[in-house]
Amino acid sequence: MRKQLAVGLCALTAALFAAPGFAQPINDATYPEITVTTNKSRAEVLAELQAARQAGALPVNDATYPVLAAEPGSKTRAEVRAEGARSLAQHRFDLRYVN
Repeated sequence: MRKQLAVGLCALTAALFAAPGFAQPINDATYPEITVTTNKSRAEVLAELQAARQAGALPVNDATYPVLAAEPGSKTRAEVRAEGARSLAQHRFDLRYVN
């Protein structure tokens, strides 16, 4: 009985002293403090944004964002399918990526 009590107290003490170690804040010295001051209201900023969009002054928007084409592969579809079948037959695949 005393042994169980001693083990329980040791576990409780360890838990109490270990918990604050996980609650330590991130070292604030690694993150710069950024302060922003503005004299404009949210409505004024939104109005400027709308005016810039209408004037075409924004360098990138949804309509002009470049869509990159896929580069052509060096193998045909049949070659890729055959390679997959060979790999499956030899069980050389990662089960994490199999449906």
